[in-house]
Parts: sequence; C-alpha cells; structure tokens
Amino acid sequence: MKKHSLPRLNEWDDFDRAAGVLAKSLGWIEGERVDGPDARVSSFSKNGLQLWLVYDDVMGMALKCEGNDSHLAGVGEAILSVLNYDGRGGHKT
Repeated sequence: MKKHSLPRLNEWDDFDRAAGVLAKSLGWIEGERVDGPDARVSSFSKNGLQLWLVYDDVMGMALKCEGNDSHLAGVGEAILSVLNYDGRGGHKT
C-alpha cells in the first residue's frame, strides 16, 4: 500500500474536515467509514481510483492507495489548498 502523509493535519477533528473536502470540494465519493478510539479510516472513490483517508493518534493523517499512486500527492495538495494551509503548518492570510 502506498502512502502520502499530510503532516499539517494532525488533529482528530482534521479528519472530518479533510473528508469533507474530498467529498464536497474534490468530488470523491465516500464509502465506508470506521471510527475507533485512536484511529479513523474512510474509503473514497472517483473515476475508477480508490483511496483511503487514515488518521492515527501516533502516525497522524495520510492518504493511502494500492497500485498506481500518481494521484495521491495531488489530492493531498488539493486538500491543503482548500483548507487554506500555507505549506508551513499555518493558514494562509
């Protein structure tokens, strides 16, 4: 499984925000979601591609997929852009 970390999204509530961006702003269709005491996972699909948004208290937030991962970095950057992150851990002004 391939992984693209989203280190600027490191809070439990960031998961809901990132999932909302994937579904509402970027057009991904959310599938199954699993919430545990220290981890959250949600699957998404779009145009034949599949990815998982994963949050773990220890490892942080990441996008994961199997097979071709050429879309992961772009999706990760799009999430940060929509959430208005500046790439240095803060919000754009």
